Amino acid sequence: MAPFFFGEAGFLQHKYKSDELGDSDSSGFAFGGGAGVSIPVGESLSGWVLGRYLVGMTGDDEYGDGDTTFLGLMVGVSIPVGGDG
Repeated sequence: MAPFFFGEAGFLQHKYKSDELGDSDSSGFAFGGGAGVSIPVGESLSGWVLGRYLVGMTGDDEYGDGDTTFLGLMVGVSIPVGGDG
């Protein structure tokens, strides 16, 4: 097992649709980070589990919601595509 940490930055577009409140969308700079663990499964395959927190500086003031935040727990597999694997 190998723990890992990561940071991320980019652009986020948030769209909201509602029959009662109408539609809304906003976009802006986003940043976040997280940590996880990679678990080798065989010679060239790894499974992983990670937790991530993302903040989108969307400034959605139409409904007083402010910025968009996201907290996620994810699982997956990694398959190397070149190099020493």
